Amino acid sequence: MGTVLPPSLMLPESLELRAIADADLPYLRMLYQQSRAQELSVTPWTAEQIENFLCQQFELQHAHYQANYPGAHWQIIRSHGKDCGRFYWQRTAHALSVIDIIVESSAQRTGIARALFEALFDHAKQCELPVELYVERNNPILAFYQRIGFQPIGEHGPYLQMRTNPL
Repeated sequence: MGTVLPPSLMLPESLELRAIADADLPYLRMLYQQSRAQELSVTPWTAEQIENFLCQQFELQHAHYQANYPGAHWQIIRSHGKDCGRFYWQRTAHALSVIDIIVESSAQRTGIARALFEALFDHAKQCELPVELYVERNNPILAFYQRIGFQPIGEHGPYLQMRTNPL
């Protein structure tokens, strides 16, 4: 049987989620840098400039998330006992909100994100809540979100607000 987090979030045996700790910050920084590397590869910056920029951006994002999403679940994704990503989400009065998800490039397209969303959808059904997220319009993950049922419900600058109601 899969890991249970919180009481109704059931995952396949090969996956687990664990709360982040201060010791995870170097790993989380690396994940963030990896997720933005392609985007910044077209800049005229040196590798050192890109790394410095991404370290700074990670620190700002991490501080923003911690300050603005009280009670959120800040979790490391583990597959077959190995850290392979992060999954940040929160239950609000109106929805289960996915704050952020990053799966390491070496673990992408292996079903990890799909399994996480299926577990979150099952939890949403039990809570009788929709699932919401924001995604940049040009992010390749947008097609995946549409395939698993998310529909645009609003626009906020470069982001689409999306929702699915798995009831």
